Amino acid sequence: MQGDDPNYLRIAATLKHFAFDWFVTEIFHEIPVKRDCSEEKFVQLTNRFDQPIQIDSEKRLYSELSGEGAVFAIEMVSDGYKEAVCLAQKADTVILALGCHPMVCAKEEIDRTTLDEKISKASPNAVCVLFSNYPYTIHTIQNRLPAILWDATGSQDMGTAMAKTLYGQNAPAGRLNMTWYNSDDDLPDIDDYDIVRHRRIYRYFDKEVLYPFGYGLTYTEFAYSNLSVQMADPCHIEISFDVKNIGECVSDEVVQIYASAPKSRVPKPRRQLLAFERLYDILPQETRHVTKRVNARFCETYDNMEERHD
Repeated sequence: MQGDDPNYLRIAATLKHFAFDWFVTEIFHEIPVKRDCSEEKFVQLTNRFDQPIQIDSEKRLYSELSGEGAVFAIEMVSDGYKEAVCLAQKADTVILALGCHPMVCAKEEIDRTTLDEKISKASPNAVCVLFSNYPYTIHTIQNRLPAILWDATGSQDMGTAMAKTLYGQNAPAGRLNMTWYNSDDDLPDIDDYDIVRHRRIYRYFDKEVLYPFGYGLTYTEFAYSNLSVQMADPCHIEISFDVKNIGECVSDEVVQIYASAPKSRVPKPRRQLLAFERLYDILPQETRHVTKRVNARFCETYDNMEERHD
């Protein structure tokens, strides 16, 4: 409890001011309005909570909880789509940057839904650089463009890092920390947290996905061989294998070790991440030997009905 401390209240007010000063919250949805005998385009607007936008007597915008919103006429000053497509057709290389802005609440799926399709049609060799902190359904981009480079937002040096990656000055080796589903229809209600019953997250989801948890590519290829799994002691499992860079670029590689128990008597994850490690700067044709120890208890299951261990 802050009590009656005036300094706390002053600091809280200042923080609140700065916090809301970072973001643009005025996101409008357009609802087409048909009017006979008119070539103009008319729309009604709703805010990000789908509440209708009105105009007061001083011509200021405000939102209502319900009802009909004001009608606005759209005047085309310039066609950004046509300009972007024209530039893409003339360019040798197109970098299509999409996704969410780290400082603005507007999202690509709200304010622009077709830009990627139009640009990709104009330049089939475009490279998509996607910034997002959560999965997108990017089937069109995936099927039409030759390369997608994804990054989460929040880094101070994000732009520089992405530019160096595009120019081949470093090799990307990140792995997805979440499952990218094919559709929202594959998921239950967001407030239902029973991940086993609804087959949620990568450990239980049993349908086809767009990109699985742990997915990621780099500018080279790696080959795995000489896998060995044994009990190092009664409490630890030792997994060892070789990783060889069979491509032509120096690169990092992220090795991942998963376990599954398909014949378990109790519900078990389809697969579960036990360990991972990032190997740095593997030269072309170089082989690295990897040994990981995993606590055996991570693989145990106790059956309460029969009082037995798997």
